[in-house]
Amino acid sequence: MEELEIITLDDGRDYIITDEFLIDGVKYVYLTLEEDIGTFCIRKINIINNEEYLVSLNDKNEFEMALEQFMQRHKN
Repeated sequence: MEELEIITLDDGRDYIITDEFLIDGVKYVYLTLEEDIGTFCIRKINIINNEEYLVSLNDKNEFEMALEQFMQRHKN
């Protein structure tokens, strides 16, 4: 069984990293709330001074694009 990678976001809750991949040079991270697998969020990685930070998406359009890419990747 594969070990799950879990991170804690600013809201203090633990999320399972469901997937992560590059879209147009930006790394998106797909997260599922550990205590409620029906709760899903998407963040992206910004690199500042060689440190990786998870940040919110810019707007609804970026969210929809990232969600569409995730659905295409996992459609089977």
